Amino acid sequence: QGLLYFGNPSEHGRRANYSIHSSSDGGWTWKSVSDVWGGGAAYSDLGFTRNGEVAFVFERGPNDRDPYVWLSFGKVPGKVVGAQSNPRAVVVEH
Repeated sequence: QGLLYFGNPSEHGRRANYSIHSSSDGGWTWKSVSDVWGGGAAYSDLGFTRNGEVAFVFERGPNDRDPYVWLSFGKVPGKVVGAQSNPRAVVVEH
């Protein structure tokens, strides 16, 4: 079975702390891959670069009440094969 990836504002009850997670068991359990942005975060999407790195685009803002200010793109450096490590994501500013 392959890996699934999921990105979301992962702070419970707030639109904040955009993080990327992976699952190796079909989505039953999720492990953190990278904490991307600690401020306000909203809609997002994931994909892959030609090199196999996880790429992401997401709306972000200064806080959870205003998470729709900027649109940002970035990638998690290196091929993400599992969730054993927590590499620092590189965010390209808006």
